[in-house]
Amino acid sequence: MGHPDQSEWEAEAKEMEWYDGLKESEISSTVEAYFGTGSAPVAGQDVSAATNSALSVAPLLRFSVYTEIQKRAVIKAGHDVLESLDRGRDQNGVLDGAHIEDAYGRFFLWLCAAFEIGRTMRDAKKCFSPRLRDEIIELMIPLEELRVPFAKQQMPAKGKVGRDVALQTECSIVGFGASEPDLQFQVNDSMLSARALIEAFEKIFISIEPVDVLHSLRTTLKPPIVR
Repeated sequence: MGHPDQSEWEAEAKEMEWYDGLKESEISSTVEAYFGTGSAPVAGQDVSAATNSALSVAPLLRFSVYTEIQKRAVIKAGHDVLESLDRGRDQNGVLDGAHIEDAYGRFFLWLCAAFEIGRTMRDAKKCFSPRLRDEIIELMIPLEELRVPFAKQQMPAKGKVGRDVALQTECSIVGFGASEPDLQFQVNDSMLSARALIEAFEKIFISIEPVDVLHSLRTTLKPPIVR
């Protein structure tokens, strides 16, 4: 199969827009799959009205169905981390190693997933309102800073010049929080909190409104390079 030229590619991307190109059956099945049969369009119902109803509940569906699913999973995973942290220290301040270990492992998974969602949205910045775009960019600063030691077991380079360097020790916890149980990490000059990152991610994503999502991710695709 040959590669489409620019005009064909742009036309295909346009057809992938929620309001312009999805067939009635595709909208119906998507809404039904993620919001229950009661939300799916029924005979005689305006499909665009059903779609608008779905987007009012989950605006990220217009950007990407998969991003919406991933966002929900990451928020749930964050709750699981915080639950393990809350169980990991009793009223006397005594730590429970098993729960702390569980929180650490779950936070590793949360961090990698949250970073990938944030990176996808940051790279497709034209798809979002200035408010949401700026909040995602701001969130990505600590996520990116902490992801390097977790995923690569290296310290991130300072600034744009330089290379990541190997950790001299394990990616260890430097604190467990004062008022609320936490996992705290020091990366270069930054003190980063697992609880704060989890709460910041959820706050941003539950605040997304339909007006914040302007385009589908598919509209950012570029034609394949023919070699």
